[in-house]
Amino acid sequence: MVKLNSVGSILDTKTFNVYPQNNDGTPDLDCGVYVLDCDVEWVNSLSKEDLQTLNDMNIINYKK
Repeated sequence: MVKLNSVGSILDTKTFNVYPQNNDGTPDLDCGVYVLDCDVEWVNSLSKEDLQTLNDMNIINYKK
């Protein structure tokens, strides 16, 4: 699991599902969505660091 703090989410690196981050830092496993199904607003809200994390994992190829 990788925290994407800029969007308050956690990425499961095995399934590529993204979960909202609970107040205690754990993922809300009841609310996952496949990373490529996230909307453009979510992607545009990623920090450069979090975006680079997704680029490095070859999940997306997007630059700000």
